[in-house]
Amino acid sequence: MIETLGVEVVVCFGRRGADFVRQQLGAHERIDSFVETNDRGWTSSTFVAGSGITVVQVTHPSRADWRNRKADVSPLVSRALAPGQDLPLR
Repeated sequence: MIETLGVEVVVCFGRRGADFVRQQLGAHERIDSFVETNDRGWTSSTFVAGSGITVVQVTHPSRADWRNRKADVSPLVSRALAPGQDLPLR
């Protein structure tokens, strides 16, 4: 389905779901990340598959207040969605 629709980026909420999607797509290479600057310090990451499909694993919005700048994953997601993205870890 992903190939048929031409999906280039998959955003997953939570580690468990993202791990499943990454495994199915072979997205093992981490190319970007964001670490919350609050006391929790959870990490959200972007991975790429050999096929070029990008998987973004972000904290689940029921667990993190994305409206708080210290936990806001928006820049990570924006970089993954940007055409011709120039990601830091690539």
